[in-house]
Amino acid sequence: MGDRKPGSAEERRYADASRAVRQFLALPRGDDPQVHAIGPLRHAAKYHRAFGRVEEWIDVTGFLVIMDDQHVAHALRRHGSLRSEAKRGQIGLERDDFARLPQILGDPDTVESGDKGRRGGPAAVVTKVIGGVRYRVIVEVRARQRQIAFVSMFKARV
Repeated sequence: MGDRKPGSAEERRYADASRAVRQFLALPRGDDPQVHAIGPLRHAAKYHRAFGRVEEWIDVTGFLVIMDDQHVAHALRRHGSLRSEAKRGQIGLERDDFARLPQILGDPDTVESGDKGRRGGPAAVVTKVIGGVRYRVIVEVRARQRQIAFVSMFKARV
């Protein structure tokens, strides 16, 4: 995405949130995790279908979508290598891919239930195809905090 103007109406809708993610990622990393609020969850019904499959149904309407620098660093470290990702049939992540999180999480193509997250809450796999690339994002529900937290991301050509 860079500094170019967003093309589609959907990209324009998420342009400010994407810009804020880029600014967050440009901040120097410290020892303590830095958290960025992407914004309130849109299209909660798509998430309800995924989280309706867990033992205790969770209404995620109005939950805040967040990301932290440590999970971003983990995703880049584990999934940023072109060579190792090619072996898995995927494309290596780049820093600017994270600027697509507001669009991916805000208007997903699919949301499927996943395993439990590290904190014990339900997780989901959110997918969205943008420009011939399928993004898969893992999120975890933190019901007590009313948050949906970014955990990891992968991408592959469609």
